[in-house]
Amino acid sequence: TRIADPYLDAKPSAFRQMTDAGLLEAAAAGSHTAFAEIVSRHYQPVYRLVWRMTNGAADAEDMAQEAFVRLWKNPAQVREAAALKGG
Repeated sequence: TRIADPYLDAKPSAFRQMTDAGLLEAAAAGSHTAFAEIVSRHYQPVYRLVWRMTNGAADAEDMAQEAFVRLWKNPAQVREAAALKGG
């Protein structure tokens, strides 16, 4: 039996209209498109924060990517959508 996914048939443009909280909810439900929108919105600020915190370390990009990998594995770990802002 297949569980109904309310995000499965949504167009990518619909995700651009969603709040961060809505995107986190959709990503937690398994929506790859919602997660891609989260990354699109927040990768650069997160990267800049990591870069500043590590004094421009060469592996800052890897660290930022790892943060998003961890988020994909467990989007429920972010309780407040504002935590996505990165700084």
